[in-house]
Amino acid sequence: MSKIVAVLISCSLPLLSGCGLIPKKETPKFDAAQPAAAQAPVFLNSQNTKFNGDLNKLAVVSCNVLFGSISSGQAATSAGFANHDGRVEKSINSLYYLRGISDAQLQTLAEELCAQAKASFKSAGYAMVPDAEVSAHEAYQKLHQAGKPSPYTMKIGKTEYKVLAPKGEQVYNLAYLGTMSGLGQAFSAAAGNSAQQHEARLGDGLGADLAHIDIKVDFAEVASSGGASAWMRKDSASVSAKMNLAITGKINFIANESLKCWQRFGKRECGANRANPDFSLKIPLVAGDEFVTEIKSETSTGDKVGNVVSGALAVLGGGRSFSIKRTGVVVDPQKYASLSKKYFGYFMDMVVSSAKS
Repeated sequence: MSKIVAVLISCSLPLLSGCGLIPKKETPKFDAAQPAAAQAPVFLNSQNTKFNGDLNKLAVVSCNVLFGSISSGQAATSAGFANHDGRVEKSINSLYYLRGISDAQLQTLAEELCAQAKASFKSAGYAMVPDAEVSAHEAYQKLHQAGKPSPYTMKIGKTEYKVLAPKGEQVYNLAYLGTMSGLGQAFSAAAGNSAQQHEARLGDGLGADLAHIDIKVDFAEVASSGGASAWMRKDSASVSAKMNLAITGKINFIANESLKCWQRFGKRECGANRANPDFSLKIPLVAGDEFVTEIKSETSTGDKVGNVVSGALAVLGGGRSFSIKRTGVVVDPQKYASLSKKYFGYFMDMVVSSAKS
């Protein structure tokens, strides 16, 4: 029997990559010493770059910044299918909390990042509609009246983000419709009240294309060995983290011609035939950990007692033990802000170079 056949027999299909048959690709790393625009093909996901509209006059209809406030990882062991051997299974949770920067400082940074995006568009040759003119339009006001007050807390499992909009604006973006409680029902197509129809009136009234900007700033890169499987044996569980400031972002352009089509005909006639450009980072831009001043345990006495009790109860009759570990990550606000703006600038360089090419 050949060696390759022997390996195939000894390794179950879900584990083929672990057997060395499928080499793991190394994630590319952004090089800040090289021009960001030249690295766009590797890091930037661009869709529908050829569209109906010149994007010469541009209005930003929303800018939301998502700051990671709690990063988390979970892992568990498992005896696997039909292996009832009375052993104690282990479930662990690790939570990392952003410390050292206030909500007021995050608000200021959110406004600076949004202003930075608009300045990048202007430097690239876009004629930007003044914010006061955009916000004065009735359609813009109706869109943001249906939003959520800033900051808005968005939860994904135990991970949390603080979502902030510039002062005076609501947290609003079509990407969030249906995910924020009640916002998905804020608009209906009846009587021209859909979000797309409000945007159509906004773009038509301003004589401009529109842009939605989303920026995400993370402070910890958490890796875990994964959850338990009912089918496969898993003898270890672990969670680890690297403190890395990482930027991801997404910008959706909406061409004025597409908006007019929406206003006249609705989704069926316009949705598939009026594709708009969309730019997003498929790989985060990682800035490193120089913004961190202290990493400290925040596991409480109650957490520790609970961990011991759950473990003791599990030992008595098999079953599962649960534990939780909390870690505070104290940051330097100035360095956190400086790195965020620097690496978001690289993302904007990629976007404007790709949009104008």
